Amino acid sequence: MQDESGFFVKRESYDNFRFIFENNCSCDAGPMMSALKEVVNDNDIAFDIGANIGITSMWMSKISKQVYAFEPEAKNLSRLKHNIHINGIENVRIIEKAVTFESATVCLNLYESYGHHSLSTSHLSTPKGRVSVDAVSLSDFCRAEDINKIDLIKIDVEGFEYEVLLGAEELLATNSIKFIVFEHSPALLRKQGRDMSQVIDLLFKYGYTIYRLNHEQINRVDVARLGQEDLYAVARSH
Repeated sequence: MQDESGFFVKRESYDNFRFIFENNCSCDAGPMMSALKEVVNDNDIAFDIGANIGITSMWMSKISKQVYAFEPEAKNLSRLKHNIHINGIENVRIIEKAVTFESATVCLNLYESYGHHSLSTSHLSTPKGRVSVDAVSLSDFCRAEDINKIDLIKIDVEGFEYEVLLGAEELLATNSIKFIVFEHSPALLRKQGRDMSQVIDLLFKYGYTIYRLNHEQINRVDVARLGQEDLYAVARSH
């Protein structure tokens, strides 16, 4: 299938075709990509954390010189590689690892939906098993790759966004990450027993300004009214 960005995406029988046809977009990141197409562009380096089958990675490839796509699950990796290949994309480097607060071997919990695999043992989706995968922190990865600045990061890791950002505190403290897009899922966070403001408080700590996709700025008191949605944060120096 050709998606709304013009890329071809290999589809499987277990994909959510109802969502695709009812919403006229290739995945649940479609509204985010549409809303931010005029906000984020001309990036040197972009990270797609939780790259899944590569739809956001391919979108990033059009607006970035170099994309690093992090995905640890084998079937998703196979589809990610295939989608990058059939579209002739050459500026996406696939990193076969999860991202969390430390570099280690971790347990990835597999769920019924291929978009719900998570380091968390608790999810709204039905569990299907678990596998051991390699993980890396963003600070360790950037140090090893000599990356000093990231223009754009998308984080969709099914409730583990906070741990991803904990592993990037060195970068956050110096505002070396310009633009961060992340999923906010109240139902999932409640299921996991998490504080709804955990991620937002960490970003506020380092001086980031946070917006909804309609570009409405939010404060901590606004968290209670947020639904299932993507938010984006902008470094204070930009």
